[in-house]
Amino acid sequence: MDPNQPSASSFQYLLIPADATKAVSSTTFAGESDEQLRHTITQYFRSQASLSAGQRQELKSNIVARATANAEKHTVKKTENEELATTDSNASAAVALQGPSSAAAEDDTTAAAAAEQQASRMTSLAEDFVDQTSFEIVPVVMPTRKNRFIGTSLYIDDAGRFKELPVNTRASTVAQRDIRGDAFMLSNYDDPAVDEWKRVDTTPETYEELYKNPPQSQLDTSNQAAMSAATIHRENDAKRISVEDAAKGLEAKADGNKFFVGGDFKAGVQAYTHAIELLDGRRDLHANAAELEQTLVTSYVNRSLCQAKLNLWSESLLSARAAVELDPSNAKGYFRIASARAALKEFHEASLALQACELRGGSADDIARLRAEIAEGSKQFQAKQKATYSKMFA
Repeated sequence: MDPNQPSASSFQYLLIPADATKAVSSTTFAGESDEQLRHTITQYFRSQASLSAGQRQELKSNIVARATANAEKHTVKKTENEELATTDSNASAAVALQGPSSAAAEDDTTAAAAAEQQASRMTSLAEDFVDQTSFEIVPVVMPTRKNRFIGTSLYIDDAGRFKELPVNTRASTVAQRDIRGDAFMLSNYDDPAVDEWKRVDTTPETYEELYKNPPQSQLDTSNQAAMSAATIHRENDAKRISVEDAAKGLEAKADGNKFFVGGDFKAGVQAYTHAIELLDGRRDLHANAAELEQTLVTSYVNRSLCQAKLNLWSESLLSARAAVELDPSNAKGYFRIASARAALKEFHEASLALQACELRGGSADDIARLRAEIAEGSKQFQAKQKATYSKMFA
């Protein structure tokens, strides 16, 4: 076993046949090197269907065409720069020394030889690529904190289209893209904060859930914007919080409470913001993770209240939404959303948020009071609009 290759203990993975009449089946990998797993998958695809002579030639031609087009882009740019750097006097001197016909002939011969050499090299590389084709990894679910760092991918034949393999409708649904031929579904645990990566079981239930509820967005590795966003998300998941900063975060939240009680809402906003910044990261890695999580949620809710006291309604709304994103069961967060929406004259949205607050056990008295305010505010707003329109069309 290569010591540089990650080890792979026993785990399950799935085979999704292209033939929809065949059931999705589970296979257990005995637990050797990850290299052996990849070899097993590669051999499966190579034995599944071989490229015909015509398909091999088409694939090679496609590879050469892409490589040539890419090379031409760089060549054109380089040639343009060289032409700008060449003066008329240098050109005249060259013609005088060599003669017009000999200089042109030599240039043509050199260019032809270089082109032939380049074409030969590209063809050789294309042949090597075709001979070594194995599989393509299609990301389906990225490992994040929300899914406990369990990522899922499909392993597919990377020459499936050239082999004219049938469309795998089930795998295509899961991946939200065209998949040809059989596909393997594998999962892995990948937590960047603790630098741990390992294969984990992929169960039939994993497939069923992804088939019924495919990811909302396709993970396209060629989409730089999407991959940049994924990278930023990944970096956030890797952000650790020191023990010292965690303690300071608790203190900052306590300071915010004191400022609020004292009526200094501006200082309260600053203190709660400081707590939020200190606790932004991997709270789950601390022994008091639950306390840190609750402190962060409360800091968002309390900051929203302080911002409301300062009539900063848009900011108050953002803080409250951050709170319920962290804790969807937080009734106070939804109450603060309803208050901010009402102040911004978004009465329908305010009513919906108030309903969510009520469903989560919010204070009945506070809900009744705000509901009456929303009803009155909506009534006055509609009357004002009606009066305005009456004047416009009088």
